Amino acid sequence: MRPQRVLTPHNTTDLFDRAVEERALAVLTLHDGQAWQTFKARFLERDPRERFIVLDYVALDNTSLPPLTPGECVGISFRQKSRKFLFSTVVEAKGHFVLDNQTTVAAIRYRWPAGLSELQRRAYYRTPVPEDMTLVASVWAGGVAARTNAQRDTLQVLTGNVADLSCGGALIQLHQPQPPDWPEGQTLGIEAQLPDGRAPIVVDAR
Repeated sequence: MRPQRVLTPHNTTDLFDRAVEERALAVLTLHDGQAWQTFKARFLERDPRERFIVLDYVALDNTSLPPLTPGECVGISFRQKSRKFLFSTVVEAKGHFVLDNQTTVAAIRYRWPAGLSELQRRAYYRTPVPEDMTLVASVWAGGVAARTNAQRDTLQVLTGNVADLSCGGALIQLHQPQPPDWPEGQTLGIEAQLPDGRAPIVVDAR
């Protein structure tokens, strides 16, 4: 695991919406005063006013559930595709959640977390380009050495916006519907214009 990235409240709401929609599985961790305990639960609801979330309280895989009391601190982690998220919260109430007209399940209401972090499973930390910034990049085959020849034929140069950066590379969203037919391992040249008034950065990539 690599460094954490703290998410904004807007992103937190979107993540909880998806978790509830998918009935996502979460791992909860708490300390009973003597040892750490973990159990699993599924997302059931998130409050529209962002005051609480609700997870079920049903034993999975024949495992016993630890007792929970209002005011108890709990750590919760869950995944969405390849992303893992963590947050801490407090138990607010125990009760039942109505799934449909005939089914209810035991459930716990937890306080809406003050913050939510993402752990990135990458060799290098990926930094997204800020939403209020446009980082334009040009890409062509052949690397920096082929820059002059590529610029003579504008069809050879593709343009796009940099979406994120890391020590290991970058993601560039191209302004065309289909990706180029470059083979894996193809040497490329990339020119990026940073919004600082200096000359553009030109590098070899693969």
